[in-house]
Amino acid sequence: MLGMICGYYLSRFDQDAYARLGHETQSATHESLAQSLGVPPESIKNWRDEFDPVHDNPRQGWHKREMYTSRKRVIEAFADLSEREVFTIVSSVVQYPAGHTATEMIQSLLPAGVDSDEGDATFALRGPTGAKAESAFMRYHQQTGIPARGNLRDCRLDQCGYDFAIETEPDFTAVEVKGLAGQTGGISLTDKEWQVAQELGDRYFLVVVRNVGSEPQVSIIRNPSTVLEPDMRLYTTVQVSWSVNQSSLRQAEAEQAS
Repeated sequence: MLGMICGYYLSRFDQDAYARLGHETQSATHESLAQSLGVPPESIKNWRDEFDPVHDNPRQGWHKREMYTSRKRVIEAFADLSEREVFTIVSSVVQYPAGHTATEMIQSLLPAGVDSDEGDATFALRGPTGAKAESAFMRYHQQTGIPARGNLRDCRLDQCGYDFAIETEPDFTAVEVKGLAGQTGGISLTDKEWQVAQELGDRYFLVVVRNVGSEPQVSIIRNPSTVLEPDMRLYTTVQVSWSVNQSSLRQAEAEQAS
C-alpha cells in the first residue's frame, strides 16, 4: 500500500514529483523508493503506470485493465491534496515505513470490508475527474454543441457543484464531468454536486467519460437527481496537519515575550 501511494504521487505530479525527489533519473527514483519500502523497483513503476490513465501525463499506463478498488481508494483519498501535501506524506512513509503515520495511512485507505486488491469493481472515485475527462468533454462540446450551445465557462475552481457552465439565454446550463479509466465502474458525486443537481433540475447535466486514457466515450444524463439512486457514503479523508505540543508553544511564547 505504501508503494502504491508513491506510484500515485509519481503518476499525478509526474515531472514535478521526480524533480522534487531529487534523483537523476526515473529509474534511480524507483530504486530509491523501492529500497526504502522493501519492494522491487519494478513494483513502483507498475503502481505509477496503474494510475496513469486518470492523470494528465504523456503515458497511457494500464488503460486496458479495470482499476482495482485499492487504487481507486488512493485516488479518492488524495484527490484534493496539493503536490506539497502528497510529497509530505510520501516523504514520511518512505522515511518511516513502519511508523505511526504509515500505519494510520493504511488503516484509512483500507476500511473494514474492503479487500486490498480485488474488492468492488464499481467503487467510485470522488472529487476531480482528471484533466483527461474534462478535456475530452471540452472537445466534444466544441464539436457537437451538446448538451447546449453557448460559451463554455470553466468553473472547476469555483467549488459551485459543477465543472462547467454553458452560458445560454436567459439562464445557464451546468455540467459536471466524471471520468472512468475503462468501460465499467460507478462514479461519485460530492454532497455539493448532488444538492446543486437537485436545485437546477433540467439545467444540470452529468457527463460520464469512459476510457479516458485511450479513446474517450462521452455519455450525458440530464437532471441526474431524477433518474439516479445513489447511496450516501460517509468517510474520513486523508489530510496533512501539523501539531504543536504545549511545551513547544510555551517556549516560543516565552522567547517572543523576552
